[in-house]
Amino acid sequence: MIVKKKYIQLVLFVLLFSLGACNSDEMSDINDTTEVQEQMVLKLSVQQESVVYTRGTGTPADEAKVESMDFLIFNHDGNIVYHQHPILEWTGNEYKTTVNIPSATGEHTLYLIANYPMEAGTIHTLQDLESRICTSTKALVKPPFVMATRRITLSSLNMIAIRNAMESDGSNGFSLKRNVAKFSVGVADNNFELISINWLGCPVSASVLADVDYTSPSTLSVSSLAPSSNPIYLYQIRKMGLDAHKGFHIVVHGKYTAADGTEREGYYKLRLCTIDDATGEKVPLTSIVGNDYYKLNIRSVTGFGANSFENAEKNGFTNDMEAFMLLEYNGTHDYQENYLQNGYQMGFENSRWIIYSNEILNSFVLGHFYRCIRDESLEGYTMFDPDYPNLQRGLITVKANGTEITGETVCNDTPDNPVEMDLCFTESSEVAGTEYSFTSIIQYGVLQKTVTVERHSSIGRSYTVLPMLYTNYGEVFDSCDWIGIAEQRHEGAIIYPQLDSANDYIFVHVKENGTGNAREGKVRLFGRNGYFELRIRQEG
Repeated sequence: MIVKKKYIQLVLFVLLFSLGACNSDEMSDINDTTEVQEQMVLKLSVQQESVVYTRGTGTPADEAKVESMDFLIFNHDGNIVYHQHPILEWTGNEYKTTVNIPSATGEHTLYLIANYPMEAGTIHTLQDLESRICTSTKALVKPPFVMATRRITLSSLNMIAIRNAMESDGSNGFSLKRNVAKFSVGVADNNFELISINWLGCPVSASVLADVDYTSPSTLSVSSLAPSSNPIYLYQIRKMGLDAHKGFHIVVHGKYTAADGTEREGYYKLRLCTIDDATGEKVPLTSIVGNDYYKLNIRSVTGFGANSFENAEKNGFTNDMEAFMLLEYNGTHDYQENYLQNGYQMGFENSRWIIYSNEILNSFVLGHFYRCIRDESLEGYTMFDPDYPNLQRGLITVKANGTEITGETVCNDTPDNPVEMDLCFTESSEVAGTEYSFTSIIQYGVLQKTVTVERHSSIGRSYTVLPMLYTNYGEVFDSCDWIGIAEQRHEGAIIYPQLDSANDYIFVHVKENGTGNAREGKVRLFGRNGYFELRIRQEG
């Protein structure tokens, strides 16, 4: 990753007075203060965004407007001892102000915060400041930006300590960093015309201090073209790579011109990535850091995109536009996908199922998945087999458009029409009532997906409808393995130790007791109207 920095110099004239010159509302008692008055020049620079080259070059312009300033000092216990709002004066090329600070012994912490005015008395401790959050009604953030210095530790509170801290900051002055990141987009391929971009999963809140870790609980989307002449700003995005599709990503809308002159608009789903300096390989960005500048350059486009925004989201990360692909998906169902460069896709809710029932199951739906082809040259030449290479023929089948597929078949899939399918399980009467597991392989083109099914018997009609409506989350206490919770009422439901239900109802299933001993278990249920605890005792 290549990083460049620039600074705009702002000068603060600081007069150091004794405690008697300070208002009691702004400063608490400081021990061992001196009567010496000292004058020094405090330099304050606004750091330009670090440029993160994802697929582009260039240096951004400075945007460093400062409308207000908070000057805060904390003692070694983390309690506020000084808080002032200095008045800033713009001289044409720099800011000037005067502040009064005392001298004191002992370790202190200094912070300077720009464009986030805090009333005197609202900050009592260092923890209060570091837990401050900026919020926005929109994901897009506009200037003036909140900026802050790093956490500055002073061995004692005096002119020499502050000067040493400035010199150690690297620019002979304290640096301010924004808690927003900057984004712009460029296109390097002549056969593609950019129309718009949707930035998805953008946080609407962030910590005031750029170096304090924080994950926004809510997100929005932003629709913008974001050329370099009019970039967009978003709050920093932490740990976005933990869940690729639910996390931050973008969908590009543009017009692609094929080699034969055919033009068509399409949508392409992308994740931001950059180039690793050591290996030269593309790597995904797991976080978007405040004060960094992310330049997305669309280098090459090799095929038509999806025919709608919804299909682009569903198809997964595209390989028709240069991008880094990850292996997760969230659409109509909670798919997880394997994705190959040759254009096949297959997404599953799960790859392992645990089923409890006292009945023989016939075409029991394990879940949903989809298959999709991304390359038009492969159309009509794709084979699909729900049990390759004939390991457990007939146990795993699929239903597509009402038709059950039990063996190898030719697919006539097209790039813009993902096929939604049901994954079904049918068992033999010879193994009914026994506990067993098996593994099957589903093949689509050259793509294979391994699925495993565990089969257990359970008490007939053991499910329980919860007495509390609109319950959407539950967990089995202490991972008790003979109790499970499920979304389905009927026998054969898939059960889990914990579940976030999509239909606002949770059912409890109990496994047969073959131990000969009594046992107890507990299920915790959380709903819109409160908390409920279900205790279960089962005789041997």
